[in-house]
Amino acid sequence: MAKRQNDTLRHSSASITALAVTSVVAGCTFEVQRVERSRVTIGRPDSSTADVPFDVRTDTGVVRSRAGSRCTEDHECEPLTCDRTVLEGLCTANTCYQTTSQANEAAQCGGIGATCLTEGDGAQANAYCLQSCRPMNPICRPGHLCTGFWYTHMGGMPDSPGCVPFCSEDAHCNTGEHCNARTGKCQMAVPDPALLADGLPCLVPSGMAPSPCRGMCFRVVTGNPIGICGSTINLALTSTCPDDPMAIQPLARLGMDNLGLCIFRRCSATQCCPSGLVCEGDGEPAVCSVDDMFEPNIECDGDGGMRDAASEGDASDDVVSDGDNDARDGDGGDA
Repeated sequence: MAKRQNDTLRHSSASITALAVTSVVAGCTFEVQRVERSRVTIGRPDSSTADVPFDVRTDTGVVRSRAGSRCTEDHECEPLTCDRTVLEGLCTANTCYQTTSQANEAAQCGGIGATCLTEGDGAQANAYCLQSCRPMNPICRPGHLCTGFWYTHMGGMPDSPGCVPFCSEDAHCNTGEHCNARTGKCQMAVPDPALLADGLPCLVPSGMAPSPCRGMCFRVVTGNPIGICGSTINLALTSTCPDDPMAIQPLARLGMDNLGLCIFRRCSATQCCPSGLVCEGDGEPAVCSVDDMFEPNIECDGDGGMRDAASEGDASDDVVSDGDNDARDGDGGDA
């Protein structure tokens, strides 16, 4: 599986939107699409029941795909290949393409029980043959997440979900690797708790440069190099965000996708936000975000009441500039 480096996300009072750049997957980029806020929910799906484990299902004359199976050699996965960078190997392929027919996608990926999972839309989408799953009753292997990459698709509608490698502990990684549970990725370096916490402003890294965040740096306003640090979580295991969970709650497509995003801190006024961010939104709850000229800012007036900052300027002094990269850390909680 290709490893994502940066992701793009934008918040507004009516939607969570990412219209520009740059989710980087193996050197490729795709455009992250609009997510209607009214369709985004917070919570944890019911996973009290479980499907029959994939490994013990029997064929009844119908060809079943090896997608998602453990492997050590390519021939064990035919017509797929074995990705040995994943613990215990993973039968997969990146040669499939999305169609309106799930049967067609399964056929591309070796038979029933498989899906062609896409990350992003259009020509720049990344596609993988993976074991299909149902988020409410996931049957994924340990160290895998049932997701349709909802936040990368138009309208926040997840693709037909599949089981994606997503670690939550070092035991889900190969020997010598460490799990960054905030990205679900195995890496050689031990995750650094001194990096920026979720909800803090960050300078969006270019190309494959390392993230300044404990998780990822999300671009939240088109064209603005300042983003916000955020983490991804597996909602089948937890609904608690790793930093300041009282203020940051996961964004998700409840019951449709087990991937949650932890990024925006709730606020009642800009004074409550980390330096460099403003409190935006004309609905409940407002959140700390990078200043957006199209969004009303919420600040306290001299009497402690609320006013619309847009009526008295655009609060441009609160925007962190390209050269103001040294005041980033000091407002984050512990990992």
